[in-house]
Amino acid sequence: MMLMRDLFFLALFVASTWSHPLPADAAGDAEHSLSQAAGFYCGNLAAEGVTYITDVFGTPRTDGYPHSGIDIGTNFEQNIPVRTPMGGKVAFAGLLEDYGLSIIIENDGYQVLLAHASSLTKGSAQIVQAGEVVMLSGGDNGDRRDGSSSGAHIHFEIRQCSEMGCQAVDPMTAFLPGQTQTCNWYQQVSDPSQNIRRARLDSNNNPIIVEVCKCSQ
Repeated sequence: MMLMRDLFFLALFVASTWSHPLPADAAGDAEHSLSQAAGFYCGNLAAEGVTYITDVFGTPRTDGYPHSGIDIGTNFEQNIPVRTPMGGKVAFAGLLEDYGLSIIIENDGYQVLLAHASSLTKGSAQIVQAGEVVMLSGGDNGDRRDGSSSGAHIHFEIRQCSEMGCQAVDPMTAFLPGQTQTCNWYQQVSDPSQNIRRARLDSNNNPIIVEVCKCSQ
């Protein structure tokens, strides 16, 4: 039989997992702020330094799950300013299991996740603009900020969201709201057409879809 203490912690967990609708005035203000953060940034996510792809979307992992984003190597450097490609509201900022120190930005049914940070420059519920620096890169700090990272890099993920939850899509082929062309998210290759990576296919020749989270509302 469940004890009262267990019931209390269960209720606390549920309350912290599901978000509640904003009051009408607050919701209107948030919607107006998000409309000001429309658009996207197309270019090197690192504001400086040499960057290159070290792992692509869909790569099989030892835990049985495919890689849910792309990894952008930072030439063994850390603390490089990292830009968000999409403006929106910061839905999460903090430690996130294997992702380590991470930030999630959402807008118009999409989420952008940037992970393995040394530090974050934005916090939860803040409105950020496309191209704005939201974190400093990491991945080789030797502590919880690294998550499962084994070296200095940026993990970049795009998630398409619905009422059922969010699914990771290939950042090299996905189009963010307002995006009309594929983008070069790193520096090394200047021709975006050379950077396209097709989503890996399963045994039935269907794109791999990765269930990652419940969207915040």
